[in-house]
Amino acid sequence: MKKLFIAILIICISVLVIFTGTSFIYADTTKNYETKVLSNWQSGNFSDLWDLTQGDLVFSYTIDMSNIATAGWAVTEVGLRQVGAPNLDPNLKGGWMQSNYLIGGNNNTSRNNNDMHLLSKHGWSYQTYDAADSITLITPPYWSGNNHGFWFDRDGVDEWQDDLWGAAGTYNTGGIYNVVITYHAINNDTGTMFATINGVQQGLYIGDWKNAQPEFYPAGRSFIGNMANMQVFYGRGGGGGTVTLSNISVTGTLYWTEVSIDIKPGEGDTNPIGLKAKGLVPVAVLSTSDFDALTIVTSTVMFAGAEPVKYVVEDVNGDSNPDILFFFNTQDLNLDANSTSATLTADTTDGKHIRGTDSVKIVPSKK
Repeated sequence: MKKLFIAILIICISVLVIFTGTSFIYADTTKNYETKVLSNWQSGNFSDLWDLTQGDLVFSYTIDMSNIATAGWAVTEVGLRQVGAPNLDPNLKGGWMQSNYLIGGNNNTSRNNNDMHLLSKHGWSYQTYDAADSITLITPPYWSGNNHGFWFDRDGVDEWQDDLWGAAGTYNTGGIYNVVITYHAINNDTGTMFATINGVQQGLYIGDWKNAQPEFYPAGRSFIGNMANMQVFYGRGGGGGTVTLSNISVTGTLYWTEVSIDIKPGEGDTNPIGLKAKGLVPVAVLSTSDFDALTIVTSTVMFAGAEPVKYVVEDVNGDSNPDILFFFNTQDLNLDANSTSATLTADTTDGKHIRGTDSVKIVPSKK
């Protein structure tokens, strides 16, 4: 059985390489970000760009709302927004979790300290949940005042409430929540998002509430924006005190900025490589009017799975712009007889993730 599994895996990888025609395969990347402490009207974002069109993105974080001083307009927004959109209520270009501290009514101390978590794309309307699963949208959006996984109690609840369906994780929170949002791109302009809060999945009852799983479960919502170019953002309104975001982690596909590379510059377009040959393969990363090769963080460079052994700065193509010429050990390259191209990747000092591809021709080794 083990040999069969390995054989199938090898076949799948071979087919992928043949049909893509490149040694580069999209793969999930996990990024962990530093803790953020937000006071009134503070906002920001992380520089990484994420491409939802290449696969789902899972975003998790811990939000500590226990220091909010005033209930009401104590909104914190955390999620994804299109590059260039604002970091607070990004004008429909993104989807995020809105977390708010709201005091309950009826003068009942067990209901006075409540937090509400609502997936949003603009404004504060509850009537926004329209995703039955990652690709199925409901028109018009469905909303019921009878809901599950939206309201959480900071302190205790009445004794009978802790025995209700799905109550675990919704009370005695102390205002601290572990949020996980899963994003999916339906197409280039539309995505869906689903969330759990302290492991509690959100859901909506159709009609009257009942002590059982909701009919609309899990409940999610759609959002719009450039699915191939999204950033993680955070922001909060007023309310006094501070909100702390920690354990921030994103797993998804990074957005790559395409750049020009030239394998074995000056030797034509075929770029012959003998995999068993000794020596170095030069690869130039070329500067253009839109890209400065000198912004490359050289320690992050990878070409066909290999790290460079050295590099020099020079004008490779004679356009008076400085380029960087990297050199790689031939026998370190992750290429095979079927390879027709090879890819270089790197990070830049301004937070971009770059990728360049050029053709190769694998030639037989000399005997």
